[in-house]
This record gives sequence, C-alpha cells and structure tokens, in this order.
Amino acid sequence: MARASIKNARDTARLKATLDLIEKAESSDFYLRINASFTRVRRENLFDRLDDPNDVDSKALRLDVGAYLNHYELVAIGIENRILDEAMYRLWMAGPFVRDWNAAADWIQRERWRRGTAEAWVYRDGIYATYQTVACRWSKEARRLVAGAPPVDTPDVPGGTPISPGDEPLPDTSGTPG
Repeated sequence: MARASIKNARDTARLKATLDLIEKAESSDFYLRINASFTRVRRENLFDRLDDPNDVDSKALRLDVGAYLNHYELVAIGIENRILDEAMYRLWMAGPFVRDWNAAADWIQRERWRRGTAEAWVYRDGIYATYQTVACRWSKEARRLVAGAPPVDTPDVPGGTPISPGDEPLPDTSGTPG
C-alpha cells in the first residue's frame, strides 16, 4: 500500500511539473520571443546566418535559437530523468518537437564540429544529444546525426569553418570526476 502511494505521489508530481513547464513556457515573454525568432529562422531558412553572425540581428537570432533549442534539450533531459511526464509532453508537443529538431539538425551538426585544442576537428556529440534521443524515439522521421566526416577547410576562411565569438571549443566532459 505504501509503495503504491509513493508511486502515485511521484506520478502526480511528474504530471504537475510537466503542466507547470508547459504553462510557464507558453506564457513567458522570453519563451514567446525565442519561439518567434526560431520560427522566423525555420520558416525563412536562415540557419546559415547563425554560423558566423556579423550583424546585430544575426547575433540576436543566434542567441535566441540557442536558447530555444536549449529549452528542448532541458525538456528532453527532464523526460529522460523521469522528472517530466513523457506521455503528457509528447501529447502536447511531439509534432513541433520533432519538426524543430529536423529543421535545426544541419545547424546542430555544424555546431557539434569544432576545432579542438590541437586545431584538429572534434565532434561534440553531446550537443543537444538528449533532444535528439527523444525526437528519434518519438518519430522515425526524426533525423539521427552521426559524426561523419569533419568540415572541409576552405581557402576563404582560414582554418575552415569559423568559430563564432563565445563558441570556443568546449572542454572534454566525458571523463569521470577526479
């Protein structure tokens, strides 16, 4: 009886957390702004402008798109860790969740490739990895990203694909804590 009561309390808390997240996201000015920015980038196919933004609008779009995708990654982490209720969130957002993943997949792939400390290309498969996991579980149409070949160095951009300000290579976090 006690176990059933505890399970019921956890399930109820998970549902409440999911509803709270949905309500907060749908009513937050910040979320509405980043949603509008992402929608603009998706509909106008402006992802290439985000790679090396050189004007105020492109820099703002890059920040908003990153924040929007970070929201989805956080939701996916909540789902994977059973903090959020997957069935409820899926019922509410599965279509947009997968559509937005697919729309941003090429850009995310470019973000995953970065110059490492030895100027060699490094593939950071952890970037939006949980978002990818959930999107692929929810739809066979979700794009599955794999490392593949690194970007090709181009003569017009010394060292190949530019690293935008604030996008320096991330440290390796795959090891175990010391």
